[in-house]
Amino acid sequence: MSLIDEDADGATIARETISAARECARMIGKIGPRFTALELAEMEEAVGRITNAIELKKRMNAAP
Repeated sequence: MSLIDEDADGATIARETISAARECARMIGKIGPRFTALELAEMEEAVGRITNAIELKKRMNAAP
């Protein structure tokens, strides 16, 4: 399931990513029950992928 259309422009991708990340952070902080170790690991892995993609784009933007 994709939350962002495959043909979306950069501004749309940025806006939707920021919105989803903020909402996820809010919901993670709000939840009463604990997460399993697997759920926490999978969330960390997903955030790591986003972080890596952002770092790659930063390097690409800084390239001459």
